[in-house]
Amino acid sequence: MASVLLHKVLGLNPRMTTCPICHETGDEIILLGNRNWKMKCQACGVVEYGGSTRGVCPRCKSGNRERIELTDSERIVQPGPCRKCRDSAAKLVCNGCHKQIAAIQPGQTKEGFAILPNAEYHTQHCPKCSGLGTLIEIIEMKEWFKAKEVI
Repeated sequence: MASVLLHKVLGLNPRMTTCPICHETGDEIILLGNRNWKMKCQACGVVEYGGSTRGVCPRCKSGNRERIELTDSERIVQPGPCRKCRDSAAKLVCNGCHKQIAAIQPGQTKEGFAILPNAEYHTQHCPKCSGLGTLIEIIEMKEWFKAKEVI
């Protein structure tokens, strides 16, 4: 069981969260206690709330991180989507490893391609099974663009 060291003024220092997709109030409350800061990586921009002030960025392994004190009413972006976004999200599945690699918020691209709620979309290879970085092409979107002669 983890413990929370109390902040001198804020006590448990409870923080509301925000959904990273819809930016509405999230499903979680985070207790920061005396860790009233965020660490921002200057190399890749990843933000870690209440994390260690030593060490390297968890994403890019850079040691160039800045400690920023949180404001009194600052909300924390929760690690995953809220329940509403999670329940309506489309799924992105890799044809290479057959795993779901992402959830996509329903909506429409500026070109008019519709991402439907609870639909399943596919990519030929994901970064994990191909080892080729993070560029992902959605097969259905690519075919739609070809049919519309957008490509």
